[in-house]
Amino acid sequence: MKYIALVSLLSAFLITGCSESPKEEQPAEDYVTEDQQNELPAGEPITLHARLDFVDTQATPSINASRQLKASFYLTTDVMRDGAADGASFWADGENYRVQGAIAASGNFSLNSGDVATDETYNMSNQWPSVTENPEGTFRIKMPEASLIGEGLSVGVEIEVPVKGTKKATITGNGQTIDSELSHARTMFCHSKSDEEEACKLEFTIDAVPTKAKDSTYDHLLQSAKDAFAFQGKQGPDGGLIIYSSLLPVYGATTRYHNGHFVTSLKQEYSVNLDGSELGQQIHMVVWSTKRGDNWQPEEATPVKIPE
Repeated sequence: MKYIALVSLLSAFLITGCSESPKEEQPAEDYVTEDQQNELPAGEPITLHARLDFVDTQATPSINASRQLKASFYLTTDVMRDGAADGASFWADGENYRVQGAIAASGNFSLNSGDVATDETYNMSNQWPSVTENPEGTFRIKMPEASLIGEGLSVGVEIEVPVKGTKKATITGNGQTIDSELSHARTMFCHSKSDEEEACKLEFTIDAVPTKAKDSTYDHLLQSAKDAFAFQGKQGPDGGLIIYSSLLPVYGATTRYHNGHFVTSLKQEYSVNLDGSELGQQIHMVVWSTKRGDNWQPEEATPVKIPE
């Protein structure tokens, strides 16, 4: 079976296959109940950190449509750890997150068909230039887990933030101009919460190069991961393309250890022409641990990029 995420001319993506795709193993909830807390080992207080740089672009000259999203974030939160290396288990120690970063989404669409003209513009952004504790939105570093299909760890982040700016869509014909709904100018990673509010959501999991299942229970998952890894960021034989999204892990991450703490990182990008649209994505993600309160950063974690 192959997982193929199809990116068509103006749609986001679809997952196709010869039958329903098996779902990824879902990680346990990060937060535990009071009863569960009493059953946990004492653990070691540490801090988790995450850096994410992400760019998504699409341009379709035939209909004068383009859209892009750029995001750069640093997240950190306190957790507990029991064990070492890929045998360690992690759980949250409170719900506080410290955040620095920025996100900006923009797009345009203009099409004339006979006596009817359609125009769209979209410009939304938000930023936290200095480290801010618990800003509005959702910020989460997924608890690290040993990879089930390769060497190292599987890690992830989830970010959903409110954005502000301008959005407009109009249809003009017969001497009249009326408001309409955005159809092409908004990136797939943003959505409308109300007429006045917009939000953008980024959720990514990075996992190891698929090489060996943890045990025979995960052989099916290993084969699916190998198929996905072979075509992520590439056009498959059927014309499909696996994009970086929340639907599948991005495979190819590496894990190393520094003074008893892990550093898991991945940096990938692609640019392809699909059905007359130029599509491109860049993802650079690093997740690491330190002693509680230590601000050490690995060389893989570049500074946050705040637009001027």
